[in-house]
Formats: sequence, C-alpha cells, structure tokens
Amino acid sequence: NLIEKNDLKGFDGYIENTGNTICGEQPIRLLMSTINHSKYKAQTEFVRYAQSEKVKNFDDSSVSYASAVSLFWNEDGNKPDN
Repeated sequence: NLIEKNDLKGFDGYIENTGNTICGEQPIRLLMSTINHSKYKAQTEFVRYAQSEKVKNFDDSSVSYASAVSLFWNEDGNKPDN
C-alpha cells in the first residue's frame, strides 16, 4: 500500500493515473511528506476499512472509510520525547 509505505510519489501517480477522488487526500499527502522529511522513523498501518456499499458496475459509486495509525521512533528505537 502506497500510504503505508509513505510513498508520496507513488500516491501522486495513483491519483493522476486513476482519477480517483479521495476525501482527505491533502491531509494524507501532508502526513506522508512530514514522515518523509522527519528525523524520526515511522510506520503507518491501516487498522480499519469499510465501504458504504460494494461496487458491482463501472457506473456504481461508493464511499470508503479508513483509519490508519502512524507510530514514530527515534534512531535508538525509542519513542520521541514529545
């Protein structure tokens, strides 16, 4: 998963290639950019996912809901002080 890998370039390419609309796209991009420029190491995992309904045809639409957690630690393996 591009978000879990903090692959901002890949995420941007996905948006451009698919034309998918993602509510929260900008906060997701901000988080990934912050992680990529941080002195801390980070791991992001999705912990919950749900859809308003299953898409069966090309013209169908659905709203997806996702929750993710990002954990940060410093170079010696400890969590940051603040």
